[in-house]
Amino acid sequence: MKRSRTVAALLLGGVSPLLVSCGDDAPEEAKVYPSVEVCARDLPAEDCTRAFAAAADAHRQDVPRFASLDACEAEMGEGACQRQADGRSLLGGVFVPAMVGFMVGRSLSGSFAQPVYFDRQGFARSGADRIGQLPPRREDDRGSGSSGGSAGGTSSAYYRGWANSGRPMTITTAGTTAGTTAGSTAGRSAGFGSTGSARGFSGS
Repeated sequence: MKRSRTVAALLLGGVSPLLVSCGDDAPEEAKVYPSVEVCARDLPAEDCTRAFAAAADAHRQDVPRFASLDACEAEMGEGACQRQADGRSLLGGVFVPAMVGFMVGRSLSGSFAQPVYFDRQGFARSGADRIGQLPPRREDDRGSGSSGGSAGGTSSAYYRGWANSGRPMTITTAGTTAGTTAGSTAGRSAGFGSTGSARGFSGS
């Protein structure tokens, strides 16, 4: 039986995210929030603000970087990537998938946050890892969803547009390929998604 959760933990030191589990293989669910405002409907606003800041910082540190827009969109979907300035690059910039939301969790040592972005195959990712499976598109939203790279009936543009929906998204965390590296990574990014657009999300 699925157990709805708003629980995700991030190991200290910027290493791979680890989802909290109960020691079995049953499907688990976790909420992804597109903004601090949406998060604050479920959790204290101060916790959401801190979680947003921590997730944004983690995304800056760990998101995959691509040498070209085409390479990034081949992995993440059309319109899913943006240019980021990077002083370490001889070309002056790299392309990264935009952060579209964050998850909040608690452990014995405190609260944790995890940035989330989506790929064209219908997976939620954080850093270089797949962390969950996106839900099927809702029938009442199919008419308004944008087209884009898709697999298994999902649409990358549709799910990026969810960032403006004003509601959380529940992802399935069991049965995914945890620890799978995202495409052609080349170090770490220097930024995250634009505020309040389908290419990013809002912290307000």
